Amino acid sequence: MRRSFFERLLIAVGTVSLVACTGGFGSGDGLPGGGTSGGTVVSADLGLVSAIAGDGVVRLDWKASDFDAAPLAIAVFQGLDSATLFAGAPLASASGDGSLVASGLVNGTKYFFGLALDSGGGSYEPVGAIVWGRPNPPIYVQAGADPAVADGLTPATAFPDPFTGILTALAAGAGNVWLGSGEYVDVALPLYSRVDLYGGFGPDFSLADRDPTVFPTRLHGKSPINMFTLIDGNTGSVLDGLELLGDAKGVIALESHDTPCQLRSLVVRGLKGRGLKIISTVETLAFDATVVNCVVDANGADGLFVQGAVNLTVERSRFTSNGQEGLECGSLIAPDGERIRLAIGRSQFADNAFEGLKVNLRAPTVPFVGGAFDVAIDGSSFERNRQKAGLLLDIDFNLVAGWSLDLVLRGCLARNNENDGVQLQLDSTSTTLVHGLVASANGGDGLQVSSQSTPSQAIVAASVFSGNRGYGLLTENGNVPVHASHSIFAGNSLGGFASTTVESSATSSIVTLQTNAFSGVRTHFVVQEPDPDAPLFVRAPREYRAVDGLSGSKWVLDDLGGLTPGDRVELGDDSVARSVTGVGPGTLVGVDPQPTALLVPTSLFVFAAGASVAEDFQVVANSVASGAAMVPLGAPPVDAGALGAPGARTPGMLAASPPAFFVLARSTPRIDQAIDPSQPLLLEFLGGTLDPSTADATRVRALDGGGQELAIVLSTVGEDLQIAPPGGGWPVGGLTIEVHAGLGAVGGGAFATPLVLPYTVL
Repeated sequence: MRRSFFERLLIAVGTVSLVACTGGFGSGDGLPGGGTSGGTVVSADLGLVSAIAGDGVVRLDWKASDFDAAPLAIAVFQGLDSATLFAGAPLASASGDGSLVASGLVNGTKYFFGLALDSGGGSYEPVGAIVWGRPNPPIYVQAGADPAVADGLTPATAFPDPFTGILTALAAGAGNVWLGSGEYVDVALPLYSRVDLYGGFGPDFSLADRDPTVFPTRLHGKSPINMFTLIDGNTGSVLDGLELLGDAKGVIALESHDTPCQLRSLVVRGLKGRGLKIISTVETLAFDATVVNCVVDANGADGLFVQGAVNLTVERSRFTSNGQEGLECGSLIAPDGERIRLAIGRSQFADNAFEGLKVNLRAPTVPFVGGAFDVAIDGSSFERNRQKAGLLLDIDFNLVAGWSLDLVLRGCLARNNENDGVQLQLDSTSTTLVHGLVASANGGDGLQVSSQSTPSQAIVAASVFSGNRGYGLLTENGNVPVHASHSIFAGNSLGGFASTTVESSATSSIVTLQTNAFSGVRTHFVVQEPDPDAPLFVRAPREYRAVDGLSGSKWVLDDLGGLTPGDRVELGDDSVARSVTGVGPGTLVGVDPQPTALLVPTSLFVFAAGASVAEDFQVVANSVASGAAMVPLGAPPVDAGALGAPGARTPGMLAASPPAFFVLARSTPRIDQAIDPSQPLLLEFLGGTLDPSTADATRVRALDGGGQELAIVLSTVGEDLQIAPPGGGWPVGGLTIEVHAGLGAVGGGAFATPLVLPYTVL
């Protein structure tokens, strides 16, 4: 079994762009600076958001609240090595949002801090980003201070400008520059490694009262240059609690070359070019960059641009209304013999002029041994972004042997994007798990998986694809099948799930109000319910209508269907209940309230009269989907659909403590290749080592083309599971392998994605 990141964390017809609305991050979200638009929060609020270093101390601030604002039990860890940070006893335990001051620290020493959920009994689950700080006596800076008495040693003798503070810290070899609240103009400064900047202080510079939202520190750009340029150095720098405002003059708020950095609790807004730029110019030397609790909004180009050999962590941040991508990784490079990490958690990408998040992955210019990428995108939303997709990931190392990708996308929302919700271009060796995704009301496909000649596979589980103007799920080109498990396909314009070049599969899934349900997909234990009046879910649309544009104040539909004034509807799956105010002429429909942010083409969702428009995909008792999922022989019945999956939570949201995944990584031979009657099959897993005692004939079964069970022989080969054909070999024709819940990893970890593998025997 190959070790992976699973184990270490585990057809646009036209567009209408209205005034962007505020959503998602509202009052009390703790993010600085507000914004011109917002994204939807789809995760529990967890993690360290700030760490302010002073004289022998570091103040830490964190968030620890569940979806309903209920406080979560957490523990704070402190250490000198990030790799072993959570190995010892915690520094402190607490419940809910809070702060503390770690004292008695050695000045000049770099300390690491992390947050973990406290499960009790000495069990902890790390969450969010690891942050760091270097204690040193602060150097004080206050806008408007008297330069005649300034030495930076006390609040009363603060420097009047940040440049003098930075130079003083540099002369000392390191330093913490504390900036008081106020306006700092024409900022165009070098920033040096080991020099850290902290804002959000009141007039007395009290560490206990420090709060960037109460005491904003605003730095304004100067034309036509960068506000900060981080000078090379391997020890890195911190910016925490600042507002970096371009005022359409400053080109980039911060540009860092080959230098580690932590950007925390920042507002980066109104830059003429990119908001932030972090690049590695040395392909053989990777460094870490962390962005936590930041608002990157309304910049002229990308909100954040990252390139090269960079391990990037982004947590609890918002990228909105930028002139190009919200966040662009173009391209990340995995050096020879290294794994590059990209971790995006609890963040929002909305209303960007290009993709919300765009990730390109490639090998170095001169490749030798090989390298790998670990990409985890958790609890994040992608809404009303333009260009190709809300989220676009593209493998660009397809011509280079030895490089690979492990991708996990879980608990995410992709809705009302101009084209696809999520687009994965898996053009080389990869393993992919998409779990708990809601992809809805997008102008193209909900999820599109494309590839070239390299065979891999993708697993989609516990997900919902509804009201997309293309397909709900499409796999095209190349040799990457998608195996869907416990998912829902409803009201997608072109079809539910289509696989164009290689046979894919679907099991334990539900199709409703869906034309062209499947194409190129082998289905097994799939429920189809075309009747909108038949009981199926606790709450879901009764009808989906395509929206093609806006004419005056009315929306242009492809077909009115049965719409009448007074009907309860939702536009673009935006969670706002509306009433139909008028129908006609033709296919025009008026609604109230009118949406303030919507991209078309999209879909109109029609609900029962007076109903909430918040979908609840729990299967109702005695429906056609109740107890209809594929289960091991002798096991109790399980519902089909997203909430029947093992360990399933509400799709489109990430719980505070999501389950660990033990999943199928790949099968040999490949799905796209016909197999010989005597050929055994080999299954490889991720997320742990297969426990052989869980692999028995009830949990792994083989069926011939007529659905008759075959007498197979199961054994382990190393850490893989081998399935030997029955005496006489596999029968010619279709062969379906059922892989059930109940398989497990040594030491725990249950198989999270029951699925079927569709083979053909020649």
